[in-house]
Amino acid sequence: MASPQATCSRATWSRDLSRERVVRQLEADGRHAPRRRAALRAPHRRELQLEVHPRGRPVVRYVGERDDRLPEEVDLLVDSLLGTGLSGVLRDEMAALLTALNALPVPRLALDIPSGLGADTGMALGAVLAADLTCTFIGLKRGLLTGEGPVHSGELCFFDLQVDRDVYSQVPADCRVPVPADLHALLPPRRVDGHKGNYGHVVVIGGDHGFAGAPVMSAQAAARCGAGKVSLITRCDHVAVALSRQPEIMARGVENASDAAPLLEAASVIAIGPGLGRDDWGRALLALALESGKPLVIDADALTLMADDDRIGQGNWVLTPHPGEAAQWMCRGTPLSLHLADTASKGRTDEKTQARSYPTRL
Repeated sequence: MASPQATCSRATWSRDLSRERVVRQLEADGRHAPRRRAALRAPHRRELQLEVHPRGRPVVRYVGERDDRLPEEVDLLVDSLLGTGLSGVLRDEMAALLTALNALPVPRLALDIPSGLGADTGMALGAVLAADLTCTFIGLKRGLLTGEGPVHSGELCFFDLQVDRDVYSQVPADCRVPVPADLHALLPPRRVDGHKGNYGHVVVIGGDHGFAGAPVMSAQAAARCGAGKVSLITRCDHVAVALSRQPEIMARGVENASDAAPLLEAASVIAIGPGLGRDDWGRALLALALESGKPLVIDADALTLMADDDRIGQGNWVLTPHPGEAAQWMCRGTPLSLHLADTASKGRTDEKTQARSYPTRL
């Protein structure tokens, strides 16, 4: 670059506005391997002119005509247009470029992260390059594994670039990818003489009139995951459906919430919400579950009934909203929406959350 002088100094060179995207020749070895070409350049190529003034900041100007044509006869597209520091919605010009690149009938390789994808949230910041393969470096970006990240990233490969292990210990992580060792700790080997009484008792609550399927499938899932005993509290007319679907389920027909109290006392964990409904029957059962003090998985209608409840986030609970439910609550200013925002915002634990010591998980 030019150095400041007493008079205006000027340096001019040709530069690709996409920075790392340059044209390279990729040649395969072997007698039968054809010579192939990868287009890594951006369609906008102009002359960059830099002026350095002795008492001012450098001034950059672009001269010449823009060339908006996409490359032809491309075998591979490598994306390094935008990086992890991207924030805010893309400009229309960049969004149009990514849309055009997605239309090219070639494999797409993204370096570090697909352009247009939020590295922290996994949300699309306008258009996103649809990668078939993403090679990410040094650290796994949360956005590649959450939200829409897996949709746009394709196959994911991680390269640590031989960064020293001590570096990772100096950077606090707010989330991590489970590894087999984690599962071994959570699911220890079972005793040879073990029986169903050794492996917990899951109680599923739900299934108001006309909604038998969701709680039955939830109870099935608990049984298949290894729970020693699984009970289902539902409407009386759903008991036969549950037993015919999964005879291991201990289905109990309940019309009055008070009749469920003894079963809740024996529960190791309670899952409530699938098909629960929002009428008095569901409300009474939810109140009973909350008063039990047991670990809870709160889903579906139970979350809706608790949207205005100040107790959200104060128990040993797991909340399981689907995207539509979360979007509905996030803008309502309710205790539930505030907790969801606290939990989801950038995936970090802020001072307010630390002070309240939420044990609840989203």
